[in-house]
Amino acid sequence: MQAMSLDAADENLHPVQKIHREQTGVLQTRIWGLRQGMYHQPSVSKDFLMAFDYDVQELMHNTVKMNEAVDKLAAELKKAIGEQERIRGLEATVRDLERDLAEYKERAQSAERTLASLASRTEEDMRAIQFLKEQLRQNEMARTILQEQVNGKRNLWLNVHSDPQERAAVLDRLCSSTPFGGQTLVLANDQGYAQSIKGSGSVRSSSSHSNSLQLAIDRSGNATPANVNPPNAYNGGNPYQAGPLVAAGYSPFQSIPHSHSGPAAFLAQPQHRRRLSTATTASTGYGGPSSRPSSGPRRTPREPTITETGSPKERKRNAAGSLMRADLEDTECLKWADEFQSLFALIYGFCTSYFHELPTIDQDWKDHIRREANGDLWEYICRICQSTQEPDRGDNAMRLLKDRDSRPYLMQRLVLQHIMVFIFSYQGWKDYSEDVDEEMEKLEEDLKRIDPSKTYERQVIIDRRAQLVGEMTEGSNAAAFKNFKLTQHHQYLKTMVAPFLSRRKNNNVTNEAFYDLFAITTSAWELSAKLFRSRLTFQYVWNDAGARFSVETHEPLDCGVDRRTLQSEYCRVRLCATPVVTMRNDQGMTINTKNILKAGVLVMRY
Repeated sequence: MQAMSLDAADENLHPVQKIHREQTGVLQTRIWGLRQGMYHQPSVSKDFLMAFDYDVQELMHNTVKMNEAVDKLAAELKKAIGEQERIRGLEATVRDLERDLAEYKERAQSAERTLASLASRTEEDMRAIQFLKEQLRQNEMARTILQEQVNGKRNLWLNVHSDPQERAAVLDRLCSSTPFGGQTLVLANDQGYAQSIKGSGSVRSSSSHSNSLQLAIDRSGNATPANVNPPNAYNGGNPYQAGPLVAAGYSPFQSIPHSHSGPAAFLAQPQHRRRLSTATTASTGYGGPSSRPSSGPRRTPREPTITETGSPKERKRNAAGSLMRADLEDTECLKWADEFQSLFALIYGFCTSYFHELPTIDQDWKDHIRREANGDLWEYICRICQSTQEPDRGDNAMRLLKDRDSRPYLMQRLVLQHIMVFIFSYQGWKDYSEDVDEEMEKLEEDLKRIDPSKTYERQVIIDRRAQLVGEMTEGSNAAAFKNFKLTQHHQYLKTMVAPFLSRRKNNNVTNEAFYDLFAITTSAWELSAKLFRSRLTFQYVWNDAGARFSVETHEPLDCGVDRRTLQSEYCRVRLCATPVVTMRNDQGMTINTKNILKAGVLVMRY
């Protein structure tokens, strides 16, 4: 008997399954012993033994079926345990992703706080700049007034002291002055210029008044008042020090040379004033650069910096490519951007999961790709990847396929472009009925023929098309039509992606890929219904390989370089993975057109 030949101890069985087999074996042994005992009874008739033997065999057969049923249950249990372990692994992955998301949110909040701090500092700097500009304006006014005073006093001194000997004595006196004891800067205590500069004190004689003016002149020849006290006095607790008004050996009426050595001037001056052509009699002849005011050093302008954390690999984009929005504020635009982004992310995740590896890229595989769908598949790939720089047709496509980083984006482009051409268009809604098909085709032709500026006529066509799609999605035949179209589009996509799936002995991966591909087809169909019933018009623009990168329309994928740097370096598009999505609304009085998604592109340098 079959069941009696099974040895539970020799197989890797579940404990319950092992116990069941042992008990079944005992039961079969007893049944068989009962049969043998009946045959040894001489009083039992032969007919009864035959009937009894038949029943025993059926009973044994039933025990065999019970064993098979238990084996199936054990296999299902083992599979369920494996699925449970897989679910636990997925849950652990989800928890890790949630932690990563929390970290990213924390980083974003930290970046926002840093940005707010930089903004507040920028406002403070702007206020400081305004204050310094006002101070500069006031100092310039004071300098102009004082320059006029100096010129007038010089002319007055020349007119009063016309005697050459007297002038020579004054020059000798100026030359003998020292930075600490020069008589040209110091008069009697009742004649200090510190009072006259404040507006107090009486008008003095021309000779004494000319000596009472204390000026500090920077290298450019600009004079400003020295609002200080005489030597041995203190102004705010700071001792006063100054150099002579005129350097030795120079006339007080000629241009002052610009010395680059000697003690610093005692009053800070603006650093970017224009030179005065008028000669002056007061200068820091020994002076170097002017000192800073007592209020402290002048702050240098801050330059905002952006700090990125992590290694280049960590900063590399790991999220689904093509999740880039244009600068949107409209709620409706944000809603549609989310719809497209969800589909793009779904396709990208599918491509990264199942096209991480390719079949062995040998000549047989290449020939198989070129023959697939009568050569239409390879032609489709070559048109997408066509570049003016490739020596032979298909070289760029083969390079993208061999590159593990660019392969998911190429496969995403293949699937996504097919969806947008054949599902997001009126062609994806054919075969509902002859009347509806003819009307949909006529509406599409009218929409292409009509002037784009005639918004009312366009909107009438768009509204009618939305009504027809509503009937196809909610009518009595909607379920059968949807199932038919999903099967049709799914078959097209299967033909497209099947050659790129890794060939393995276990077909579960391929079956899972086709199952996920059906989910993508369903999502694309549902989004197509939303697009047609929205009473809006959507346009998709794919950039060719070799086009120049633009910040306004492109978003770099798998690239850590700043977008503006890519544009300034004239980088080119290697592959456009997702299109520019534009939304047009003709329902108002004016045409309302908005870009809701930028194109996700791989970038290259020539």
